[in-house]
Amino acid sequence: MSLNWDDPRLAAPDDYLVTALAADGRVRLVACRSRAVVQEAQRLHGLSPLSTLALGRFLTGGLLFASSFKEEHDNLTMRLDCSGPLRSMTVIAEGDGSCRGEIAEPQLPSLVDQQGRLAVRAAVEGGRLTVIRDLGLREPYVGTVPLVSGEIAQDLISYLYHSEQRPGVMFLSVDLDGNQVHDAAGLLLEALPGVDDALLERIEQRVAGFPEISYWLREGFSPAQLMDLLMGDPGIHLLELREVSYRCRCSRERMRRNLAALGLGDREELAADPDGIDLICHFCNRSYHFSQTELGELLP
Repeated sequence: MSLNWDDPRLAAPDDYLVTALAADGRVRLVACRSRAVVQEAQRLHGLSPLSTLALGRFLTGGLLFASSFKEEHDNLTMRLDCSGPLRSMTVIAEGDGSCRGEIAEPQLPSLVDQQGRLAVRAAVEGGRLTVIRDLGLREPYVGTVPLVSGEIAQDLISYLYHSEQRPGVMFLSVDLDGNQVHDAAGLLLEALPGVDDALLERIEQRVAGFPEISYWLREGFSPAQLMDLLMGDPGIHLLELREVSYRCRCSRERMRRNLAALGLGDREELAADPDGIDLICHFCNRSYHFSQTELGELLP
C-alpha cells in the first residue's frame, strides 16, 4: 500500500513511525511520535520527571533503530550502563513496532543544567552502550561503544557510526508539563551509500540551525512534517507507516520456563519455601506467584 502526504494517519495524534527516502535515495529518514509509549512507561514504572526523560528518550531511540527491520519477529536489545545515579536502562524494540523498557532508578532526583532544565546527562556520566540485533540468524550482532555525551541521542548516533559505519543525526524529545508527558517524538537521518561531501555539508548546515523538535511539536507539526522540514527536499518519498506501542510480552508460561532454566540447586532451594515465590517482570511490574507445589513440579 502506497503512502502519500495526504494520508490522514500522518496528522493523527496517535503514536506512529514513518520512514522516507530523500536526496535521490541517498538519505533515509525516520520520524516517530511516542507520546503514549512514554506515558505507559511512566505509569508502569512510576517514573520521576528525570527518569521519564531518560527512559522515554531511550524507548524512542529503540523504535527508530528497529524501523529498519523487515520481519515482525526481528528485535534489538539496547542496554546503557553508566557510573551516574541512573545506573542502567534496557530497551527491547521489535519489528512489529512494539517496545518495552526498564530503568534501574525510576525515581531519579531532578538534576538540572545551567539553564535550569532537567539534565539527563547529569544522571548518566560515563559508561557504555550495548546494542544486540537479533534477526533470526545463527548469532545475533552485538556492538558496544563508550558513551560520548549522556544525552542519549548523541550516544545512539555514535553507536551507529562507530559500530555499524552508518553516519547520521538523531533528535529525541520528551516534552513534560510538570510530571505529565505532553508529547514525545524522535527523528533519525541516515546517510546511505552514494552520499557525497556536498550533500553531507548541506545536511550539517540544516541540522545546525534546526530547533529542538519539542518546539515544532508544540507548534502543531506532525512527525512526518519534521522530516520534510529537516531535509527541505521536494522529492522526499514516503515509504512506510506503522503503529508503535509499549507492549510487554511476559506471561506465566515464560516465567515458568525461566524458573525451569535455573540450576538444580536453585530450584531445590526455591521448592523448599512453603510460601512459594513471586516473580516480577522488570518491564511491566506484573507479578506471578508460583506455589511450593508448582515449584516442586520443576524438580526431576
